[in-house]
Amino acid sequence: MEHPGCVTFHEALVFKQKETEKRRNRRAVTITHELAHMWFGNLVTMEWWNDLWLNESFADFICYLSLTKYTIKKPLYNQWVDFNDSKQWGYQEDCHTTTHPIAGPIADT
Repeated sequence: MEHPGCVTFHEALVFKQKETEKRRNRRAVTITHELAHMWFGNLVTMEWWNDLWLNESFADFICYLSLTKYTIKKPLYNQWVDFNDSKQWGYQEDCHTTTHPIAGPIADT
């Protein structure tokens, strides 16, 4: 979860042993996604709650874009493949009858 100046995450993302590349990548995606919220979602807020979906989509895009630039110790595997996989999951979820609309009427907070 992101707050201005602080990002917290579940202890499962603190590895206690050697982890797979996929889990390392998942941790990096989670942290950079929340950092993207902190900088773009908290500082640049939508006009109203019905556009909240845009914050999530933009945070996803920015986190994958930033991870393509990450090469400090060991480069992460192809981020755009992972991004595409997550989009495919979203498309499949959209097909369900239980899926809610992207934006709907929200009368008040």
